[in-house]
Amino acid sequence: MALSPWRGPTAPERIERFGTLFGADGAGSEVRRAVVAANGGTAEVSWLDHSYKELEIPPADGGGFRLDPHALHIWPRRELMLIALANPEGDFTATLFAPQVGEVSFASLADSESVSMFFKRECPDLASTVPDLTGQFLANPAGRLATMRCRGWSLEDRAVLVGDAAHAIVPFHGQGMNLAMESARALDRHLRERPDDVAAAFAAFEAERKPNADAIADMALDNYHEMRAGVIDPDYLIRRKLALELQRRYPERVSPRYNMVMFSTMPYVEAAARAARQAEILGELTAGKASLAEVDMCRASELVAELAPLPQLDPVARLDALAV
Repeated sequence: MALSPWRGPTAPERIERFGTLFGADGAGSEVRRAVVAANGGTAEVSWLDHSYKELEIPPADGGGFRLDPHALHIWPRRELMLIALANPEGDFTATLFAPQVGEVSFASLADSESVSMFFKRECPDLASTVPDLTGQFLANPAGRLATMRCRGWSLEDRAVLVGDAAHAIVPFHGQGMNLAMESARALDRHLRERPDDVAAAFAAFEAERKPNADAIADMALDNYHEMRAGVIDPDYLIRRKLALELQRRYPERVSPRYNMVMFSTMPYVEAAARAARQAEILGELTAGKASLAEVDMCRASELVAELAPLPQLDPVARLDALAV
């Protein structure tokens, strides 16, 4: 079968023939374009209305890190945020996420004066320690992020989409690679279970994985708002404190969403459902409260008792669990 044309950088277009094609060609997948055109599926791309720009925080003058290398550093500013992660060489990669247009946006930060004033106002600690911050900002390109939701991951037994080609998500939960690896493992399992019916294996694969892909896509978007705005919201902070206290008291029934997503192999769709119910409980218990001391812990105990026990969760990252 010939599914789609292929053209090299200098070679003329040619047709590649195959039996079964695994489309792992990324978020801009040409295989996906051809598959959904043939099977009547859909591929919807939702662009984030914020862009991003990467910057470098160099090592300290005497060597070593300028910031704690064991932490994710976040400068939350409600409508924008800067994050920084350490590299083995001693520097940090910093990423600014901001609106594309607006009063404070990539469009408004167009010259040295506006950029310099922005960093002095929003991130004075960096402005005073990274001398070429303004120059980097003006020289480096801005990128965009999107969520891609696809329906119709396969075409009979001839082609199937995997990884970002099937489910590209924004990076704010750090789960894009793990989502792809879990999907690859699921695809392998379905093919082993149905060696004589590849089309059925592909269909079962999508039925299992699409709800999970959609769930982590939603949670990643929600986590972006939490990182840039929630962590400086007093209402969020009291809910967060209560969540940790309930986890301490009832570890068999309560786990923060972040822990369920990052440190277990719980299906994303289950983590999302449990997190939604826990959020309802936290909202009820903290409504009108200014501190943890005001929360009715007797009522908290009653509500937590209604939650189903957590499955046995190994305290490992999803990636570690997938590697075995």
